[in-house]
Formats: sequence, C-alpha cells, structure tokens
Amino acid sequence: MYCNEMHAFKRFHNIGAGIGCVHLSENHSEVTKEAIRVIQMKRFLDWFWEHVQECLVDMDNSKSYYSLKSPGSPSEASGYTAADVTDIADIPVTWLLEPFRPNHPEKWSGTNQHPSHHKNKLGSTLTAFAHFVFLTSLRTIVLADIQTCKAHVNGSVEPKQVMFDLTTHIIKGDSGVGDHGQKGLDMFVEQHQCNNRCMGLGLEPLQVDREDSDMD
Repeated sequence: MYCNEMHAFKRFHNIGAGIGCVHLSENHSEVTKEAIRVIQMKRFLDWFWEHVQECLVDMDNSKSYYSLKSPGSPSEASGYTAADVTDIADIPVTWLLEPFRPNHPEKWSGTNQHPSHHKNKLGSTLTAFAHFVFLTSLRTIVLADIQTCKAHVNGSVEPKQVMFDLTTHIIKGDSGVGDHGQKGLDMFVEQHQCNNRCMGLGLEPLQVDREDSDMD
C-alpha cells in the first residue's frame, strides 16, 4: 500500500540476456526510460485531445519514477543481494511505482503488429492515436504494445480506459526494452490502415495508394 492505495513496484528482471541477468545499472537505465516514455505519451495524448472533443482513452499519469536507496541490505523483493551492490553503492535499486490494476487488460497491438480494429470504437481510436503520435513526432516515434484496462482516474466517477506498459520504436532504437529502431518504424508504416477516425482528424495517410504510385 502507498498513500492509502494499492500500488505496484516495478523493476526489470529480463532485458534480453535472460531472467535474472539484469545489472543494477541496467535496471536503473530501463526504469528511467520507461518513466520518460510515460511522460512523453501523456504529452502526445494531451495534444491528441486538442484534436478530439470526445475520446475514450485517458493516459495513466499517476506513475512515478521511484528510486530507493536504503542504508541496509536490498530487500528480498528486489532480487539483489548485498554483494550485488557493494561495488556500485552510488546506483540505487530503482523502481517504477504505479497504481495496481486488478482488471483484465485488453491488448490492441503488439511489438511489431499493428491491427486496424476498424469495427471497434476503442480500438480504432487507439489506432488513430498511434497514427497521430507518428506524424506529430515527424515520423520518428511509433507507439506499440498498446494495452488498456478500466480504472478510476483522478477520482473519476465512471471508469476510464487507461493505457499502460507501452513500448516505443525510435530511429536509434534506444528508447527502452522492445525498441526495434528503424525496422519498428517501417513495420508500422507497412501495416497501418487508416480508419474513419484517422480521416476525421485529417491525418496524412502513411502510404501512397499503389495504383496512384504506379501511374506516376
């Protein structure tokens, strides 16, 4: 419990080298990147709201970057031992603090899978949001691994759909775990299919129609 609410403390156990093979400095770096990604996506969503009067999605802005440095040994939950931190005392065991979400999440896209969800109102809204992020970032950021769950946000009476645990792809490929760099950006462009919401927002199509291309 934290501030009279149930929260989850999150750290990384696997960043590609196998479970349990995450150095304190690597965990610190990845938690920092995820915190930056949360703040970044909240800003994009604020801009998206300026284009949409009614949106089904809210961004969970209550995640916090939380760095713990105890004068004693690391907690059992951290997965580290006193020996692990002896030589790097200046790097704390770093956690991402976020509200615990007990409801079942819905998955809308994968790391490199970007379905259209033409017949689903929430899914098509999220597809349009991913399109918006790509264009607003000047085609340098792709939003992936989109998932939502219902939750009460900032004291709201009715539950809202909250996005969490997002992945991004950027050109350099260093925005965090799951970032596939330019390949991730290219796959989004190849797979994205505009829906009525994309068109209603006046978002520029990501691909030129093949017939038009053949005529040029």
